[in-house]
Amino acid sequence: MVCWALGQPMPRCAHTKPGAARDRRVTPDEEERLLQAAHSQFNPMVWLMIRLALATAMRAGEIQRLCRSDVDLKRRRALLRDTKSSQARTVPLSNEATSILREAFDSPILSIDCEDLLWRART
Repeated sequence: MVCWALGQPMPRCAHTKPGAARDRRVTPDEEERLLQAAHSQFNPMVWLMIRLALATAMRAGEIQRLCRSDVDLKRRRALLRDTKSSQARTVPLSNEATSILREAFDSPILSIDCEDLLWRART
């Protein structure tokens, strides 16, 4: 077997196997404890962000970088421009996710004139 590294052949190089796909969801008990802990945080947006993650399976970074202009509540979808795979994707929004985002949009904590990041707090 010959592998290539930095443009040079390397004899007896082993190929790494892809990691096993994960298919795990938090248990109801874990979800309850997570939400209780998040609800007790100083910043109430943490609770909304965790609820949105649970409702959509979006990654934390995707939620943190979510822009208001990329959320379409009428069509119930969110465009994620900056993802782990570097590929933009659209996430369908359930009734619960739509409700959470409406709650976030209506929050007095968020800056009204802040269009870029949904979760940027008013300073």
